[in-house]
Amino acid sequence: MYQYIFRTWTEAFQDAYSIRLQVFVHEQNIPIDLEIDEFDQVAQHLIVFLNLKPIGTARIFNADGNEESHLKIGRLALLEEHRHQGIGSKMMEILLDYAQIRNCKKISLNAQIDALAFYEKFGFKADEQVFDEGGILHRQCIKYLVNVK
Repeated sequence: MYQYIFRTWTEAFQDAYSIRLQVFVHEQNIPIDLEIDEFDQVAQHLIVFLNLKPIGTARIFNADGNEESHLKIGRLALLEEHRHQGIGSKMMEILLDYAQIRNCKKISLNAQIDALAFYEKFGFKADEQVFDEGGILHRQCIKYLVNVK
């Protein structure tokens, strides 16, 4: 059974870090010293469990200090054996719902070039500028939300 749970960094650290270490550091060769940053402490971390085992994670945080009008998604990672099963899409739906509930106007993320099509299917639009982050080419993506009250 899948569970999708938001946690603080203190609550999520062990589960989120183990997934991020496997996906980003071991699979993608991102330097380990880039893996944890100042945004982890202020983010809400979505952890996906399958039968109580953590298999996926992502974080969402206020991109403009204390303003919730602009949230940023980051560090979305899913263990390799659980990819291409719709779990990542469900994670994005939950993250977008999180933003919608908070009356967020804009949500952004830095997408790896190879993952652009995944984010575009959720309505994200990529900037033209390509940049290197941890040795992997990325483009910033933005989605504007329409809040219905």
